[in-house]
This record gives sequence, structure tokens and C-alpha cells, in this order.
Amino acid sequence: MADRVLFVDDEGDVCEYYVTALKLAGFEVDYCDTTREGVTKIDDPQQGYTAIVLDLSMLHGSELSADETMGGLATGVVLYDRVRTRRPGTPVIVLTNVLQGPVIDRLPPQTMGAFQLVHKIETDPFEFAEVVSRMIRPESG
Repeated sequence: MADRVLFVDDEGDVCEYYVTALKLAGFEVDYCDTTREGVTKIDDPQQGYTAIVLDLSMLHGSELSADETMGGLATGVVLYDRVRTRRPGTPVIVLTNVLQGPVIDRLPPQTMGAFQLVHKIETDPFEFAEVVSRMIRPESG
């Protein structure tokens, strides 16, 4: 059975390449382009995910407040906290173009196997698939 990845990001055109690369690397991918879909999948205990990929800045939708997400700039941080509460131990990869500032400061330190921050612009889709593989399949990387 393939490892299953939840991918939550509202930049569908860009993410299509990352999702395709993950699939080519042997992952089953559930892609959500709205916060609502992401929250639903994160909260559903029937959905078994080996890893979760989150964008940092997304529209907060009706599920999250503008205040808690800093107007959408920190939606991924709020989703990260939700994953930690509902799916402790699930590796999380934040794929973003935001690399510094108050939003990044709200994330925990990076630890391989639990949390990884990946710069979208500097990481091509195949490199990204390797990052995900190394996180959840350390024996093969």
C-alpha cells in the first residue's frame, strides 16, 4: 500500500507539479485547495496520512478566524497546530515562499522526521518529493 500524503495549498497551478512529482515517487496524494477541505481531512480520523504538506499563507475560510491566521498570512501555522493536536507524530512539511518574519517565528524548530520547512521557489517538484521521501522513509534516503 502506498504512503498517503495530504497536500493543502491554494496555489493549484503551482502545486499540480508538486503533486505529480509525489505521485511519480509512489505516493498517494489527496490535494485540497481550500482551508475548508484541509480542515475536514485533518479532522477526519478515518483518513490515514503518512505525512501532511501545508502552505503557510492561504485564505482562512470560514473554519478559521482572520485574527488567529493573521488575516490568512499564518493559516498554515494554525493548520500545523491542528495537525499536532489531532494527528500527533504525523510528519508535516510546510511548502512556502515565506522564509522569515513573524509568521515563520510561530513555527517550531525544524526536526527531520517531524517538521520540515521547504522554500517553494528554490525547490523543484522532484527535489520536494525527495524531501518527503526522506522524512517518511528514512531508510530509503
